[in-house]
Amino acid sequence: FARTHGERARRGATSFSEHAQAELLLGNVEHRRGNPGAALPHYQRAAELLQAAGDTSAAVHLLAAQAQVLLAEGQPADALPELRAAVERTPNDPWLHTQLALALWQLGDGPAAVAILNWVLTFDGGQVEARRARGEILADLGDARGALLDLERADLSRPSSRAARGLALAGL
Repeated sequence: FARTHGERARRGATSFSEHAQAELLLGNVEHRRGNPGAALPHYQRAAELLQAAGDTSAAVHLLAAQAQVLLAEGQPADALPELRAAVERTPNDPWLHTQLALALWQLGDGPAAVAILNWVLTFDGGQVEARRARGEILADLGDARGALLDLERADLSRPSSRAARGLALAGL
């Protein structure tokens, strides 16, 4: 039903914004059905249409959503350009910088990821997600003390955080 509604909305769209909303709905339908690869073109078109409509903020969120799908699919190299484009458009968004750092880490560039997270935490020390991510990366890089300092102040409900804490403790 949602797909049919999205197709009708796309055909009847009279503005960039309406067309973008229809594409977003179609992308969400595909994502919800477990077809992230099929969702990506819809998200891309929606981001382009929102940018054309002048809604940069919404376009940036869609770029980030595309990157999240790609990261979840294990495609950090494909997510990186999307995240860089999003960060370029909103350079002071700590969440976007954190996502960029996570993608870099997945690509094997832990030191660059830590540098970005250091900037995020200098900019806003209360970013729990950035602190958690930095702790996990530092544990992976062998900096047990630095990792524990971050992980002691982070939410350890994620298995990856608990594993990083265990790795850091073992490293001591």
